[in-house]
Amino acid sequence: MEDPFTEPADTREAILGAAFRALCEHGYADLTIQRIGEEFDKSPSLVYHHYDGKDELLVDLLEFLLDGFESALSADAFDLPPRARLDTYVAAMTDPSETDSGHAPDGRFLTAVVELRAQAATDDAYRAHFDRSDRVFQTFLEQSVREAAATIDADAAADPDADAAIDADVQAARSP
Repeated sequence: MEDPFTEPADTREAILGAAFRALCEHGYADLTIQRIGEEFDKSPSLVYHHYDGKDELLVDLLEFLLDGFESALSADAFDLPPRARLDTYVAAMTDPSETDSGHAPDGRFLTAVVELRAQAATDDAYRAHFDRSDRVFQTFLEQSVREAAATIDADAAADPDADAAIDADVQAARSP
C-alpha cells in the first residue's frame, strides 16, 4: 500500500500518518500515544491536543483511509478490467506481499485492522466504522462481480466456444 501520508495536508493528516506507521509497526495491543508521538515530526503533545485517546485517533485514521478508498472508487483510480480488479482485490486481501499494486495494503496493516475490528465488539465508534466499511466493500465487490459477469457474458456471446469452455470449467469445479 502506498503510504497515503507522504505529503500530509495539515497537522491532522501528519498525526494520522504517524498513527498509521506506528500501528503497522506495533499493532493495536502495543500501540500507545507515546509511540505515535515518536513517529510524529512535531511535538507529541499535539497528538493530545487533537485527540482524547488512542481509540479516538484510530477510528479517525480508519475513517480517513475509508474515505480515501471511496474517493479512489469514484475517481476510477482502480483502472482495471472487472476480473482483474477482483483478482487484485482477493490477492491483496489474502497475500498482499505478492500483489504488485500500489493499492495493496501492507500485511502488518491488515493484521492491525483485524485487531481493531475486534474492538467493535465493545466499542460503538469502532462498530459504526466497521459497519460502514463493510457496506462500502460489499458495494465495491458486488459491482465488480456484476461487471465481471457482464464481461464474461459479452465474451461468451461473441465466442460460443468460450461459453462452452466456461460451462466445462464450472462443471469440473462442481465435480468432487
